[in-house]
Order: sequence, then C-alpha cells, then structure tokens
Amino acid sequence: MIPLFNAALGIRVTNSRYQKETEKSSYVAGRDLKILTDSELLVPHGERRGRYYTAGTELREARQKARRDRTVLDPYELLEISGAEPPPLPGL
Repeated sequence: MIPLFNAALGIRVTNSRYQKETEKSSYVAGRDLKILTDSELLVPHGERRGRYYTAGTELREARQKARRDRTVLDPYELLEISGAEPPPLPGL
C-alpha cells in the first residue's frame, strides 16, 4: 500500500495526499487510514485538517531490518590490493 511505503521511507502521509495518489474518495481514504492506525502500522499526529501519519513501531522496525549496511569502499584501495592499473580517463 502506498501510505505504508511512504511512511516507511519517512514521508508524512496525509489524507489528501493519499486520495491523490490512489484516486480514492475522501471516505475510502479516511477509512483506510483508520484501519492502518487501529492496527498500529501508522501513528496519527494532530487533529482534523492538520492531521498526518507516520510509521508505527512495527513498520519502522521492518524498515530497519530491510536496510543494508552500505559501506562504501575506497575504489583506489581495491585497485592497489588487486594490483590492477586504474582505467584511463576518457578524453585524456
């Protein structure tokens, strides 16, 4: 579902944004967001017109488990270890 994906990425979910992205009516969007809130996948913030939703604990934990450690290795160090020559730069 779009609101769960957005919330997992840290994007605030609003009723109006959800309606636009899914082309659902205000009633259906509100109902869907209530179901997700009742199941604690989304956490509501604010009241009425300023209300938005963020990821609940379970959704945040799932996102953390899915993320990989993205250690960026120094490519020049890898060349030194392998003994290879760096590729020529284009146009030089």
